[in-house]
Amino acid sequence: MFQVGSAGNLQLLGSESVEGTPTFVAGSSVTYTGTSGPYTIKDWDYQNLVFNGSVGTFNLGANETVAGNLTLTAAL
Repeated sequence: MFQVGSAGNLQLLGSESVEGTPTFVAGSSVTYTGTSGPYTIKDWDYQNLVFNGSVGTFNLGANETVAGNLTLTAAL
């Protein structure tokens, strides 16, 4: 798979398919930017997680963890 480094950001829409589970280094972020939906969030161990979207629904799966910050914005 791949690794998201410190201060790196993985940008997702929420609807794409990702094979395997990436590794997130301390300080990394994942941003879900949805424009419709609903989207199901990947069951990953996040460092920092951002939901960015003024429309749509982001549904949590069963096993997400966030070690750092969880941010909700509506800046599309």
